[in-house]
Amino acid sequence: MKKQHASTEGLNKIQKFYIAHHRSRDPKALSIDVGCTIKLVRAFLLSLDKRDAKKEAAAKEAEANKPPDRGVQQIKVDDLMMKNKKKGVVVMTQAASERSDATRNRMSPRLAQHVQKIRPE
Repeated sequence: MKKQHASTEGLNKIQKFYIAHHRSRDPKALSIDVGCTIKLVRAFLLSLDKRDAKKEAAAKEAEANKPPDRGVQQIKVDDLMMKNKKKGVVVMTQAASERSDATRNRMSPRLAQHVQKIRPE
């Protein structure tokens, strides 16, 4: 006769819960506490180990398939402008103006001589 693995169908939910939360104890002591055979307790502990291994493998796979974190993407000034493509109108908003002031590069001296300033600072 072929050796068959013990199934965990003989355990109810309360017994399974108790065994799952007291894994560190000896299977013999668990079987006495729960009131079932050692074979059932060992089979359930084995099924818990397999389930945990599957969960870990799934978590690792999900982590590997996760897209790379690009961090915080900077908002361009162009994205802050109000646009109406039908009429061909672009209006600078207050946010766009503040953003452009914050990211403004100094003008080269060659170009600075061609810029007319209304109110010199």
